[in-house]
Order: sequence, then C-alpha cells, then structure tokens
Amino acid sequence: MRFALPSDEKDRVRLDSVCRALSLSCQEWFEKVLQESENEVTFMASQQQENQKSNTQIFNILDCISVLALDHKWRITYINDKSMTLLPLSHTELLGCNIWEAIPGSRGTLLETCCYRAVKEQMPVIFEFNSFQHKDIWLEISAYPTRYGLVIYYQDITEQKLTSEKLIKSQREVINLLESMTDCFFSLDYDWRFTYINKPAEASLGKEGMRVKDLLGKRINEVFKLQPLAVRNYEKAMKERCSLNFEVLSEALGNKWVDMSIYPAENGIICFYHDISARKKTEKEMARLERLKLISQVAAGIAHEVRNPMTTVRGFLQLFHDKPEHAGDKEMFDLMISELDRANSIITDFLSLANDKHIEWDQQKKNLNNIIIRLKPLLVSDSINYSMYLKCNLSPIPEFDLNEKEITQLILNLVKNGFESMEKNKTLTIETCEEEQAVVLKIRDEGKGIEPENLSKLGIPFYTTKVTGTGLGLATCYSIASRHNANIEIDTGTEGSTFSVKFKI
Repeated sequence: MRFALPSDEKDRVRLDSVCRALSLSCQEWFEKVLQESENEVTFMASQQQENQKSNTQIFNILDCISVLALDHKWRITYINDKSMTLLPLSHTELLGCNIWEAIPGSRGTLLETCCYRAVKEQMPVIFEFNSFQHKDIWLEISAYPTRYGLVIYYQDITEQKLTSEKLIKSQREVINLLESMTDCFFSLDYDWRFTYINKPAEASLGKEGMRVKDLLGKRINEVFKLQPLAVRNYEKAMKERCSLNFEVLSEALGNKWVDMSIYPAENGIICFYHDISARKKTEKEMARLERLKLISQVAAGIAHEVRNPMTTVRGFLQLFHDKPEHAGDKEMFDLMISELDRANSIITDFLSLANDKHIEWDQQKKNLNNIIIRLKPLLVSDSINYSMYLKCNLSPIPEFDLNEKEITQLILNLVKNGFESMEKNKTLTIETCEEEQAVVLKIRDEGKGIEPENLSKLGIPFYTTKVTGTGLGLATCYSIASRHNANIEIDTGTEGSTFSVKFKI
C-alpha cells in the first residue's frame, strides 16, 4: 500500500492516526491468530494422547484374547502373542502364510467350514471347537468378515466346558434317578402345566394312548378330573410354599388310592406319589377281621347257652310229636322242629366264626381236586334242584395243608351263593389251577353281578341281599380263608361273578 505525503500539518496528523490504528489492528489480529494456533496445537496434543490411550486399551484387550487377521487369500496378516500359545509355528513363520497350510490338520474341520461360511454369508459365525492339536482344549471361536478379509477371535473355554459337562452329567444322573424310581413323579409350574413326568408317572397317568409328549405343557386340571382335596393342597403348596402329604382316592388313576407328597420348587411344585390300594385293601381286611373277632367273642359267650334250652325244647317236641293224642298236630310239631333245626344251623355257622383257634394241627397235605370230586354228586344234585347246570374244570395242582371239613364248608357255601344268584338253566363253573405259587379255586356264576355299593360290604356278618339269607355264609368263607392264609378276590360284571380263593403254597 502506498501513501502520498501530506500537504499540510492537518493531513499529516490524520495520516499518523490512521497508521497507529492500523498497527494496533494488525497486532490484535496476530495475537488472536497466535492464540488460536496454540489452542489447536493443545487440542491436537490432547487428541493424540487420547488416541494413544485408546490404542493402548485396545492392545491390552487384544492381548487378553487370541486374534488372527486374514486377507481374502487366507493369508495371515496379523497375529498377537496370545495366539502363539496354541499354534505350532513362530510369529515370523506364520505372517504371510496361508492359514490352512500353516496349521496342519485344519483342512476339512469345523474351523474351515465356519470360516468359509462367515466369508460367504458376510455374517459373523460363533462356534465351539475341540482343538485338533490339543484334544483336551476347547475353544470358543468367533469369525468376523471385514472388507480386508476375516478376523478370528478365539479363547480357551476348557474350564467352562468341563464345568458345563459336570453340570450336564449331574442333571442326567438326577433324571436317571427320577426315571429309575418306583414312585411316580411329576412337576407343575405356577400355571398348573406339566413340566416333567417320569416313566412310572407316564404309565399311571397315560390314558387313551397319551404319552409324556402329549401331557407336557398342558394343565393338569384340563387333562384330568382332580379331587377337591388334591386341588386345595396344590394351591396351598404353591401359595404358602410349604410341603404337604396326603392320601386321596384318584379318579385320574382309575379310582386308586395314592399317597402323595408335594414340595415347593423354584418354578412351581414337584409331586411324588405311589399306589397304596393294596395297603388300603389290607387295612379294610384287618377292620373286617376285627369285626369278626368281636362277633366271635359274643358268639363264644352265648351260642352254647342258647343251644342247651333249644335241645331240651326239641326233645320234648319230638316226644309230643309221637304221642297218639297229638296225631292231629303233627304238621305243627314238624314245623316247630324244622325251625329249631334251622336256628341250630345258624348257631353252627355262628360258632364257625368264633373258631379263632389256630388250626394247623388239624391240617393235612391234601389235594383240593379230590375234595371237589367227592362233593360233585352232592353239588350235581343241588344243581338239579335249582334247575341249573354244573361244570367242573380241574387242572393238575399240588397238594397243600388244609382242613378238609372247613374247605368243604367253604365250597358248599360259595356254590350255594352261585346257584341262588342265577336264573334257571344257567351254568355254574368250578375251576382249579396253579398261579404264581398259589393254588386257586374259582367259582364262576352267570348271574347279574354284584352292585358296586354292595361289593364293599361282602363278608360282613349278617349283611345279606337275600330275602331268606342270614348273612353268615360269606362271612364264614372269609373266616375259613383267613385261617388257611388264603385271600378271596371277586371279579363281577353284568355277565356274572367269579369268586377266586387263592391258597398260598
């Protein structure tokens, strides 16, 4: 910039002022530029320091895991020190080498398959791999495709793998234990859905061909009709987180008695149960025997006292019966004598219930078939009187200890009940056979069967559905069977009933 010389003093002063202002402006601008430069330098230095810190952190992280970088030709372009511990060659030997050639045995392995898949699909692939060089080492490998090739991260997970295998083994042992149990076991979540069922439970719960896969995930109250007691206990165990034990007659299990234990679990409840129908049957039989024992005590006290005056009365009735002056009253005397004989027969049956003495000294080894054969003419005669047919199917059976007189009475009572339950021209069948270390006597009729409400009362003294019955016939049979260590089982339906007496041998 050029300036003309001032023509007078006034112009000179003006020029001097302009120069001073210009000098001041230049100085301020220079100082500002200098300050900005210093700030920029400081910022760049700070950024460089942050970058160095970040790079240091990255390298520290990379030093903690094994890292390999590959180009598009599968050549190793980067490898850190951590990776060298599992590779056979040195750092210098590996750089630039094709990974499949540098690491023997890698061809055709899961490692090669997953790496090719990551490159082809351009998607990360993470997998577990049992090292082909160190069979006792498990690796978790992550393959990430990049624009330069592929980066592989891997880390040793042997310890985690062993822990996981131990856990899986422990779980399998628990499952094997549950599956080998004789008790039934199942678990329910808080929504009452099945989450696990063992094999015994599958066998008892399965209906209409349903299997575990058909039950899992379904609500128990949708699949089965639950007893109110079971529902209340399930709810209580879930809400109050308490353990419960109870017995219930389960319709879901075919009207069987079960003993069930419920325990709270993390996701709901677990239930153990087993069939106690046999125990309940035994308890019922014990109660029946107790009733028989009570009756026997009463019978022993009064039977003989009743018989003595009856014998006297009968003797005088026979005496009056034969006198000529009472010839017109013979029918009345015959009726009274027959009724006394009937009463005496009832007392005889009553006394047989009271016979609680041990009879092993009265028992001898005999064959049940021989007793039936000797009774057959009498039984055939009875069948003719009832207008029935009698059929005998006697299989070869071994001898066993029995009291012939009592077994005869048992057979006659059961056969008589069979005839009285049938209509005319029906057939009653007597069978013998050997089953599971027991001799079995079966008496099968073709009657209408026994009503369910009456079935549980059979054998109770004085209980009868017959108009003229005393209710002592079956009670006597049960008492005789008990003294012979035998059981009486009843199978009944609309086509008839079968009484099976099983003598243990």
